[in-house]
Amino acid sequence: MTQEFFDPAWVRSGEFDLSSDRRPTRTVRVRKALEELEGRSFSLVKLDRRGRTSTYYLREGKRPFVEAQYYMTLDRACRTLSLGVSIEKGHTHAGAERDRRMDKTWDWPHFMALGEGRLTQALSAITAALGRSVAVVAESHVPDAEEPTGERRDTVPFVFDGVRWTMRAAQVTPAVPMQYLSEISKRPDLWADVWIVADFTEQEIGALTPSAVARALFAFRSLRHAIRQYDPA
Repeated sequence: MTQEFFDPAWVRSGEFDLSSDRRPTRTVRVRKALEELEGRSFSLVKLDRRGRTSTYYLREGKRPFVEAQYYMTLDRACRTLSLGVSIEKGHTHAGAERDRRMDKTWDWPHFMALGEGRLTQALSAITAALGRSVAVVAESHVPDAEEPTGERRDTVPFVFDGVRWTMRAAQVTPAVPMQYLSEISKRPDLWADVWIVADFTEQEIGALTPSAVARALFAFRSLRHAIRQYDPA
């Protein structure tokens, strides 16, 4: 059987173009390979734009936002494929919409309970498994009446190379990322997305099979299970 790889052209357009793919598509095969590795079933959820999308989530439940999800996304500006885990913080104020109001069933509190030590330990294992740095990217949605959408998005990236943490190329202590996330967590009016990912370049993407992508996602298993409070054994 002919081996199929991810397409470098996707990262140049910033979209997974699966319009000409035979069934099952390459992304479906990622899901199936991950299920074999995990021993769990996942839904493959995409942000759809007429059959083309920049982002896929793989999650177990039916509710969006609630759980820490496997995540793969394309960044056209940086020409990278990012693979890892996505987790969201919901609103906690009294006027929040019901499906966006965070409660104890969400994984965000479990994520925050990891603390700097367990997070750094988990990321150390991921960097060793993948042989590359891992980024923790926090994007908070800040209410702002002056913006057309009613909010602005503040994005702060932290990078861990297995030894050191950096924030915008400046070295920081391991406490800084969790301190920053704790400040976000205290704000009842803030929605926040956090992506914990490893980046693969345009040149690397063309050598990635669906099984290789699933194995890269699987490197984040112990972290995701710690957040989900599963026994990773």
